[in-house]
Formats: sequence, structure tokens, C-alpha cells
Amino acid sequence: MEKKGPIRFCTLGDENTKFYHTVASVNRQKNSIRLLIDNGVEFYDNSQKLTIATSFFRQIFSESSSSDRDFALSQLYPQPENLQDLCLPFTREEITKVIHSAPNNKSSGPDGFTNEFYKKFVNKLLPDLQAIFQDLFNNSIDLSGVNHSYITLLPKIATAVQIKDFRPISLLHSVPKLISKTITIRLQKEIPKLIDPMQSGFIKGRSITENLIFASELVQSALKNKKPMLVLKLDFYKAFDTVSWDALFRVLETRDGTLILLKGETDQATALKEILDSFTRFSGLQINYHKSTLVPIHLAEESKEMVTQILQCPTSSLPCSYLGLPLSTTKSTHNMLLPVISKVDKYLAGWMPLSKGGRLTMINSIISAIPTYYMSCCIWPEKSIEAIDKIKRAFLWQGEKSIKGGHCLVAWKTVLLQKQQGGLGIRDLRAHNTALILKLANRVLTDSNDPMAKWFRQKYLQSTIQLKPRNNDTPTWKLILSHFQILSSVAQVKLGNGRTTLFWKDQWMPQHLEYTYPVLFSFAINKECAVESQFSHNTWQLQLHPNLSYQAETELQALLQNLQTISPSPETADTRELLYPKPLISTANAYRLLTFSWIPLESG
Repeated sequence: MEKKGPIRFCTLGDENTKFYHTVASVNRQKNSIRLLIDNGVEFYDNSQKLTIATSFFRQIFSESSSSDRDFALSQLYPQPENLQDLCLPFTREEITKVIHSAPNNKSSGPDGFTNEFYKKFVNKLLPDLQAIFQDLFNNSIDLSGVNHSYITLLPKIATAVQIKDFRPISLLHSVPKLISKTITIRLQKEIPKLIDPMQSGFIKGRSITENLIFASELVQSALKNKKPMLVLKLDFYKAFDTVSWDALFRVLETRDGTLILLKGETDQATALKEILDSFTRFSGLQINYHKSTLVPIHLAEESKEMVTQILQCPTSSLPCSYLGLPLSTTKSTHNMLLPVISKVDKYLAGWMPLSKGGRLTMINSIISAIPTYYMSCCIWPEKSIEAIDKIKRAFLWQGEKSIKGGHCLVAWKTVLLQKQQGGLGIRDLRAHNTALILKLANRVLTDSNDPMAKWFRQKYLQSTIQLKPRNNDTPTWKLILSHFQILSSVAQVKLGNGRTTLFWKDQWMPQHLEYTYPVLFSFAINKECAVESQFSHNTWQLQLHPNLSYQAETELQALLQNLQTISPSPETADTRELLYPKPLISTANAYRLLTFSWIPLESG
């Protein structure tokens, strides 16, 4: 009997059999809403549960009040130009590209047509789709027949029994989804003209984690410099509880979980309160001050009491949660990351019955991706990575929460290798974490339009790129700084203005100059100087100690000879490329380089 279960899994676990559906039904039962509690009364009947849900969400999505205020948006933001491409007719190629870019394995809407269906029959469907898009362009389309959706409720918490504990998800008709996606792709090209550069959302190449990095740097700087600061984390009542739809369509912006940083002064708090009250009157979006959090930094007790009274919200201290991540004055600790580890553990709890192949797929496709968001702005302690690896190891080999070493069929370091190297291709979280921070470090050095990168460059990178951390450096900057040296060893520089390139230690020539001219390097006054600082009045003027040795003088002449045809370009930023396996500095390429997975195995 002990062997019967594994045998059935091997023969039936991945097939469309009664046994498979019995296993799958376990998760289905977990996803069903067995009861709802409304005003203390339990309801089990489906029709009663439907009535409760309909009433609740109708109230939320209905406008409770209209706004009698308006903002002169044209004065707040410059009018964009050259947007004529948005008004062009939709082309056959444009529609085809959208269809083929749609992800597979997505739930269908009321019409039952999946993305795979559109991809397979795209040539037959295109004439009808082009006619639909032409009607859309002519403003003569009637979507009333397809403008409806299935709504499913997903629990926000494990013990969801009240309707407020569920999140509605809409499964749309395929045609409106296709129209929406096509318009979205058009807008993506023009969005940077319409959105303030300080906003990270909706702009390609930007990430929401920038907000946390920016906030962490500002908070840590205030602490280091002992400057009074107020950190206000706003909590809104449900985003659509009281919103004015008229105002929403005019501004198209809601701020849930907003973090506001301001000087630790009472007049600043008063001005902010007036602005927030005006925003509430205009938009109808109510701020829940009782659930909002105020973190005073370097404020006297009397000042704390005054700003607390003005803003009418409770005070707290750091670390606190922001965007699901810890906003802290120190580097991340294991205790700060316990919620993430717990999230991985809880996610796997419902998938233990899967076969080994199914569990491997689950780890590679979902579980290894969960920490990515949290790893993109901090280095994880070894203890935290080991904790997640332990969970994955037990789940892979036994489908359990824990496992003894004897049950592991292969060493974990072998499991982490790519499949072509004899492993199972499970992500090495340490290398992945390093790859994510390398990408961040590269952005700081090369991205000329990123506000976060500009901040770091203006504050820390002037004529010298200081590789060794200083006492007043923030933990966030120390994190980025520690990866500059790694980046220098794995990337080459395409010289621009030379402001973010180390003259001696970066590879902007065929080889690093500190190794090519070691004796001359020993005479350098500043061994971490930028290339720009060594070039003045159209000539190379190296800053060296006097009385060069014969060997140093020989190396100097050789170096100047090689520099004759090279000069910085003031209007162009420095850029970097990976030495291997591909030039683009992306997380995936950096990971492949760090894990040597780009090196082909020797045959024979």
C-alpha cells in the first residue's frame, strides 16, 4: 500500500484521468466560497451569496458624490506635441502583432475564445477584426453586445468569509481585450510625453521598486545628517468607495498606499493637510487617517505632538512596510524578510500532491519568481536564501514542508545548474539577487533620464567615483556601490562623456589600464578618478605624482600614444555592455554570466 500512491502518480498523475481530477479538486474546493458572513449572519445558499456580493460591489462601483471642483491640468502639465500617430487608422500588421504577443494559458471570457484560438486562426479572423477596428477608428462601433464579463472573486486572506475580504477579477470578452491591448501599445510609445518623469508607473523600463529605493535613500540621508523629516504613509478607503468618477476620468490617477516625505516642520504639515483635504473634495477619494501612519524622524516631542494633531493619524517608527517591502534605515535582515518566506511556504501548501515533474515546473515557473520583486532593491542575507531553498528542496523531493538529507536524490548545488549542465535549472537565488542589483547599478551609471539615477549621480558621483564606502554613505548607496566593482569586472564601457567611467579601473580601453600600466597606476594621485577628470582643453592631462620612475615614464608615453585618437564626447552618456554572453545588461544575461550557464559543455 505504501508504494501504491507513488505508482499511481507515475502512471496517472500527469494524465487526464479520474485520479488526476481527484487531486486537482482539492485546490478547487479551496477556491470555492462555502459561506459568507454578512452582519453576523452566515449564508450558505448560492443565491443569497450572489445577492450579498452584487449589493456590495454595486455600492463600491457607484459614484456617491460628484465633484464641483476642477484642476487646470493644462497649467500643471505641458501640452504634449507630435501625437498624430495615435490618430492613424489601425493596420493589419498592428493587429497581428498584438495577437501574437498575447500570453497563452489565460482564462477565456464569456465568448470562450482563448489567445491560442486567435493565434491559430489569425489569417481567417483578420478580415473581420480589421472591420471591427475600422468601425472603432470611425467612431461607429457598437460594443454593447460584447461589453460584459464574467466576474470571479479571489480571497485576499486565507480565512475570507466576508465579502470585503474578496477581490473581484473580470474575465472580459476577447474583442474588447484585443482593442484595449492595441490602444495600450500605441499609448506606450507616447506615454513618456504625458507622464511626469518622477512617476515610475506606465513607463517602459521603469519599476515600482524605484520608489522604495528613492524613499529609502531620502530617509536614510535624513537620519545620517540628523535632519528633521516626516514620513507619511497614506491609507485610502477602498479605491472606489467614494470616488467621483467625473474627477477620476479627468485625472486618471488614484494613490493607494502613497508615501509622502516632507520636512519636519509644522507649517509643512499644515500645508500638506490642506492639499490632501482639497484633493479629497475634488476626487471624492477619502483618506483613512486612522489607518495612515506618520513616522517622525529627528523631531522634538513637542513638534511630534503638533504634527500628529495636524495630520490626525497615529505615529510609528521604522522599519515600516511600503509597497510590500520593508522601508528601513539599515540593510535588510532575515526578520524583515520573514513575510516573504512565509508567502512561499503558504503558496506551496496547496500543491503538495503534484508529481515530481509538476513540482519542478511549479518551482521554476512560480516559486522562484516570488522573491524577485523583493530582491530587486536589497541584498538578501544568506539565512533568508537558505530558508527558501530549504522549502523548495523539501517540496521538490518529497512534496512536504521539511525533508531529511537522505531523501534528497542530488546535491542542491547540482540541482541549481542549468539542464544542459546536468542540473534541473532551478534558479540560484544568490546569483539572481546579484544580477538584479547589477542591473540597478548599471542604471545609476548610465541612465541619463531616470530621476533616481540622476539623484545618485548628483549626490555621489562627481569627479570621483568613490568605490570604498564612506561613513556618511547610506545603506542604499553602499549596496549599489558594492556592485560597481562587480560590474567593472564583467562589463566594458562605450565611452561617452566619461563622467561615470573609472579611468584606471573600468574597461573602456581594450584592457583595464591599472593592469596594462601597473607602474604608472601606482603614481596616480586618485586611483578612482573619472575619465572626464583626466581630459581638459582637448588634451589628456593625467593627474600623477611627480618624479616618475623610468618604467612609469615609459608606460606614460605608451598610454598617451594609445589615447591620441580617443576623446570624451561631452553630449553623450557612457554606456556599458556585458563581456559575455550577450552585450545587453539585463537580469537574465547577468544571471547567465554569473552562473557560467553560457559556457557550452565539451562533447565527447
